[in-house]
Amino acid sequence: MRTCDYRYFDFYNFGFDKVEDRTAKVETLDDKSLITIDVPGYNKCGAKIVLENNVLLVYFTGKRGDKKYKFKINELADIENITSKMEDGVLEISVPKSKEKTKEVKIE
Repeated sequence: MRTCDYRYFDFYNFGFDKVEDRTAKVETLDDKSLITIDVPGYNKCGAKIVLENNVLLVYFTGKRGDKKYKFKINELADIENITSKMEDGVLEISVPKSKEKTKEVKIE
């Protein structure tokens, strides 16, 4: 398991290339990556997660203002099976690793 909470860091071997805030932590496990974002004072009604062009965008809107997090996801992430849950001001996003590591290209 690898844990980082730096302002910018690179995960070129799985899942995430950059994170833009110290309140986010990414743990890379054998079968998935877990993103934990600590946002006290916000709830899931004001949270939105969007996946656009291999970028996972996380938005929070609330009385404390707006927050935005951006994670670049590489081709090893299984984007169809991303899950999330939010409890007590902590959002957890689970991004599983794709089981398909190689793809054979048919020659015509």
